[in-house]
Amino acid sequence: MKKKPNAIILAGGKSTRFGSDKAFYIPSNETKTWVELLVAKLIPVSSLIYISIRHEQLQKMHTLFSENKKVCLVTDLNEVADYGPLGGLYSLSRHLNDESCLIVPVDVPHIQTADLKRLCRNNNVYVETAKHKHYLIAHLPSFQTEISSCIQHHEHRVTSLLEKLHTTPLFFENEDTFTNQNTKIPPNA
Repeated sequence: MKKKPNAIILAGGKSTRFGSDKAFYIPSNETKTWVELLVAKLIPVSSLIYISIRHEQLQKMHTLFSENKKVCLVTDLNEVADYGPLGGLYSLSRHLNDESCLIVPVDVPHIQTADLKRLCRNNNVYVETAKHKHYLIAHLPSFQTEISSCIQHHEHRVTSLLEKLHTTPLFFENEDTFTNQNTKIPPNA
């Protein structure tokens, strides 16, 4: 049986447009935070789940996941704190071995485990839908060397990493599944 990849949840964003920390948001029809819901969806398809966070999120994340042995919290390194998702991936890269990883941002609450399973079956891909390229939803091979090059060259975009890896799009039909949620979900939505 093929080994399950590790997963990375990018949860260290500042959620400025959202108005509060997206990782800890609890929709009115749920009892769990977005980060907890995403972890639950990733558990069946991944070996270990890394959550990329800011230092100020650590205590609350630890409270949520201290009992879960499949979850590892990694705070952004100070030298890449202003690099956005690429900084989070770089900080995490120091904890990874030579293995592939699923990458998912915390603010895609409609993603399904079936979509994640499909990503697992395809390596070195990112999600593309009819309207968008979802560069932060991907299954990447080992990327330590390439991301170090990005940081050395002061590149801040995740697309720079994907270009170095020669990552290709994997087409999905359902646009809504991968929507980056920047507003709170109204009740009964």
